[in-house]
Amino acid sequence: MLPSLSLRKSIVGTVLLFSFVPLFLLGWVVYGMFASAYHAKVRDNLAIFAEDKRNAIDLFLRDQVAQLRVAAQSHSLAQLSSQEFMDRLLSIMQQGSQTIVDLGLIDDEGNHVVYSGPYNLRSINYKNEEWFKIVRVRKLYISDVFTGFRGFPHIIIAVSKQENGREWILRATINSEIFDS
Repeated sequence: MLPSLSLRKSIVGTVLLFSFVPLFLLGWVVYGMFASAYHAKVRDNLAIFAEDKRNAIDLFLRDQVAQLRVAAQSHSLAQLSSQEFMDRLLSIMQQGSQTIVDLGLIDDEGNHVVYSGPYNLRSINYKNEEWFKIVRVRKLYISDVFTGFRGFPHIIIAVSKQENGREWILRATINSEIFDS
């Protein structure tokens, strides 16, 4: 004799319940473990990527600082005070790349003594600028990206130079678009 229809439905329902519920629970647990492992791997890869980019930027900035320090220390104040010399120095620095936009020699009063570059900054006085105060104390300043007197984003590197009992600052503007590339 065949079991009744309701008993058959009950048996089929019980079999399906005991078959599929563990299967769905197992799938849910495996998915959760996979998602967790996947997100951890993505986070780790992003951290490595960010660290690599940070190291590349640090290396780039150290190279620019070294180039500016060599320029400041290997040339006399008389040379750096010459417009023709400063224009030639900027041209030489730009031969390998267009990283450095301009160069300026600034006296201890914050005045641009000589400026070589595409902007009209010769009459600017930096005495009240925060970077000017910092470079006089630390002998080196690397800015964050800011707009400044130019009105567009850029980065500056400034190094100090002692000569004839006075402090002078050689300042370079770094093209911030370099970081986009």
